[in-house]
Amino acid sequence: MSTHEPMNDSGQYRSPTAIEKRCIEVLLRNEFKGSEVLNHQLQKAQVLVLDGNGSLGIRVPGSERAEVLRRVPVEAEFSDQDGVNVHVLLHVLEGTLDQLEIYREDSGILINAIDPSEWRVLNF
Repeated sequence: MSTHEPMNDSGQYRSPTAIEKRCIEVLLRNEFKGSEVLNHQLQKAQVLVLDGNGSLGIRVPGSERAEVLRRVPVEAEFSDQDGVNVHVLLHVLEGTLDQLEIYREDSGILINAIDPSEWRVLNF
């Protein structure tokens, strides 16, 4: 289980919103070692918002573990409205979805709303 510090007041994990789930689905769309298991984990994943960019702590109760090659087996990038690159990393810890990290290269807060249809997905 993750030890993320929550941004929201409730501090409670919840089901992902449609856009949150879509973001992870886009990252898992291209096959890579462990992606099938991670897709199964997503179906019962719970999330917690971590920051103003929409980064998520993820927990998956009682799930099969994915064998991935790296802690971050897939990431995406896109340009924010002002041209600054934004990175979206999917972290897997001990074979389980752990975090969706979203950050701008200048450490600022995103200007545009997240639109995963505009992402360039990079598998490792």
